[in-house]
Amino acid sequence: AAPAAPRPAAPPAAPAAPQVPVAVAPQFPRPAFLEARRRPVDDIPGLRKPPSPWMLFVEDLKEELKIAVPNGSGAAQQQYISQKWMELPPEHKQKYRDRAQGELLRYQREVAKWKKDRGLDPSTPLTAEMVGHVLALERAREPGHRAIPPGETVTPADTVRSIVGIDPDVADVSEDGVAAITKAMELFVAKLATDSAATARHHNRAALQYADVHETLQTKDALLFLREDFS
Repeated sequence: AAPAAPRPAAPPAAPAAPQVPVAVAPQFPRPAFLEARRRPVDDIPGLRKPPSPWMLFVEDLKEELKIAVPNGSGAAQQQYISQKWMELPPEHKQKYRDRAQGELLRYQREVAKWKKDRGLDPSTPLTAEMVGHVLALERAREPGHRAIPPGETVTPADTVRSIVGIDPDVADVSEDGVAAITKAMELFVAKLATDSAATARHHNRAALQYADVHETLQTKDALLFLREDFS
C-alpha cells in the first residue's frame, strides 16, 4: 500500500491581542471631618436640648450645693451630688425621669416644627451638614447681608488645601492654585444648586431635596461625570 501523504502543517496561531489596561479611578479615603458632618445630630442652634433626669436634679440642687460645699473642688461637689441622688427615694427619682421625658417630647416637637418651617421631611435625620446649609441660607436672606463679590470666596483656604492634600500625587499647592480651586468649586456648587432648585420648582416644591439633585445629575450633560454609573 502506498504510504499516506503527510498532513500539512497547521498555520501558526495568531498572536494574542494585547491587553489594554483599564484605567481605574484612584480611591481616596474620605476625610474624617467630612464624615463627621454626615452623622445625625440632635443639636440645632436656637433650640434648647432636653436635659437628663440627672441634670434636672443637679439644677435643683445648685443652691444647696453652694452651702454644703462652698469651696470644694469639682470632685467634691460631684461626690456630694451623687450621694444625695443615692439617698433620693425612688418616687422622687421617678419625678425627675418624668420631667426629663416631658422635656424630650418638648424638644421633639420643636425639632419637628423647625423642619416643617424649612420645608424638610420630618422623618429625615438631621446632619451637621444639613443644618449648616439651612442656617447659611437663612443668614443669606437676612437684611443687610453682603453678597460675595466676584473675586472673593467664602470657603476657608486651609479646608481646600486639606482636601487637595488627600491626593497622594499632589505634593503641594500654591496659594494661587488654592484660590483658583476654591473659586471654581464655589462656582460649580452654585451652578449645581441653581439647576437643582429649578428642578424642585418644576415639581412644585419650595424646599430642595436630594431627589432634585439626583434628577439634575441625570438630565444635565455637563454633570454626567457625577453619576455613579458614569464611566
